Amino acid sequence: MTADDATFLYVDIAVLFGGLGLLMMLAGWAAARGRLKRNYVIGMRTSAIMRSDQTWRVAHKKCAWSFWASGGVLVAGALLLNVLRPPGRWSTALLVVMTALVGVIVLVGAVQAARTVDHEAPRQGRT
Repeated sequence: MTADDATFLYVDIAVLFGGLGLLMMLAGWAAARGRLKRNYVIGMRTSAIMRSDQTWRVAHKKCAWSFWASGGVLVAGALLLNVLRPPGRWSTALLVVMTALVGVIVLVGAVQAARTVDHEAPRQGRT
């Protein structure tokens, strides 16, 4: 791999992860304001959360922070990768750590959203 190939690789990965991070932050903004409509593409999708539009809104308002945090991690990682351009194994390690951190953040947000919906359901007269 030549130096030019490596430069394009860093830029491509940075654009991909940075764009995904911005998309997640935008989804978090919409979720926090109740503007993220129930869908099967973006958002936390469990059977309890997908039950109704109300449960969707309540759950996503509660877990909007996880969209923001994971998007921030992706954008920060993309900037670090593009600016520092760590050699070989270090860039791989950065990508693995960044991806694992995003996975943990999203998982915690999903659990929080599901628990919120489970606690809200009895109050709304559901069993």
